[in-house]
Amino acid sequence: MALGIIESTAPSASPTGRAAHTDETKFSLGSDIWRVFCFFDEGRLVILLNGFQKKTQKTPKTEISIALRLKEEYFEEKRKGKI
Repeated sequence: MALGIIESTAPSASPTGRAAHTDETKFSLGSDIWRVFCFFDEGRLVILLNGFQKKTQKTPKTEISIALRLKEEYFEEKRKGKI
């Protein structure tokens, strides 16, 4: 199976706008299409947050919430010097 990037979107935002600067990228793996939330840290490091298969037109709010929580946890751990 080959992994290929299908599309990388502009920053997506939750209804509150808190997900600004978080990208959603689509990947194909075999015949499946996956979406992954990610962001750049310090311009060069790509942090992958969570991946899911989108089955409807709208991105599920639970997936946005997971991405936001993981992004906040990442920066909290970084602030504490754990990563």
